[in-house]
Parts: sequence; structure tokens; C-alpha cells
Amino acid sequence: MHSGTKAAFNKELISNGKIDTAFGQMYNELFALRQDADYQDYRDVTESKINALLPDVESFIQIIEELINH
Repeated sequence: MHSGTKAAFNKELISNGKIDTAFGQMYNELFALRQDADYQDYRDVTESKINALLPDVESFIQIIEELINH
């Protein structure tokens, strides 16, 4: 299910240029981190790693909100 959402996101928003590829790469990295944290034993996702991603995630959310509202 989640991989289908990721594939649709990449196809509908990244491939056609609605969202910059840098955000696509970030989304894919976040997806992988989540998968690892949920399904891999002893995977440590540190607070500092997450905090470093927050500014980009906030920008990403703004872009998604703009797409939804248009």
C-alpha cells in the first residue's frame, strides 16, 4: 500500500514537474527512514537527523498545501 502511494507521488507530482525533484528525493529518503524505523530491528533514527530535515519538510508541506488549494 505505502509503496503504491510512493509510486503515485513520483509519477503524478515529480515526473510531470509539479514538485521539484529535490523534494522527490527527500520524500523517498523519508519514506525509506520510516520503513526502516517500522520494520528493521535496531534501526536508530536519531532526533538530530530528523531535526535537520524539518526545514525542508516544512517547505514541502507548503508546496503540497498550495497544490491542494489550487
